[in-house]
Amino acid sequence: MELTVEREGGPEARLELWRAGALVNTLVLQEPETIVGRSPSCAACIDDDKVSRQHAVLQRIGAAGWRITDLDSTNGTFVNDQRVRADRPLRDRDRIRVGDTELVYCAAERAPAERRTVMGAVRAAPDVTRRERDVLTALCRPLFRRDPFPTPASTREISEELVVSESAVRHHLDRLYDKFEIYEGDPDEKRRRLATEAIRTQAVQEPE
Repeated sequence: MELTVEREGGPEARLELWRAGALVNTLVLQEPETIVGRSPSCAACIDDDKVSRQHAVLQRIGAAGWRITDLDSTNGTFVNDQRVRADRPLRDRDRIRVGDTELVYCAAERAPAERRTVMGAVRAAPDVTRRERDVLTALCRPLFRRDPFPTPASTREISEELVVSESAVRHHLDRLYDKFEIYEGDPDEKRRRLATEAIRTQAVQEPE
């Protein structure tokens, strides 16, 4: 398994290929978009039979960093052992697995002043589709009531309100978990965290 290296060095974000505890190759992410796959045309060309010809794509998201998207690959794309089901932002030292190959994402170096600004910034809500917003609104609706111990709506309650199947609701929730970077916890805990983040980032606002 070899990672084709286009450029090396510099403070830019990069992908590292490690094998047996040693750094084998590095690809510096200087273009707005980098495709990972088995095809020789891919910037990150990986010699791995379990990797699709065009497996995944890394895209720059302004000054905030990079995100990864699976390109309907045969064997899936995983970040820190969690399957990528929608655009997923990457954090420094995230482990990306494609086929039998593991890559490590290393974020770009920032000046101390810039780093302080980023840390102090208020996180904005991610972009969501109209249907995902409907699911978020139904999820958070019980939290705006005057109940003494409010809890987010269950999958069944959301499906009944939106008149869709529970499997469709779970599909939208999975995509929302990825967009809000919620990757751990049981289903109830993930719904609670998603509702909290949706309200905190004003993706959902209290009805007047």
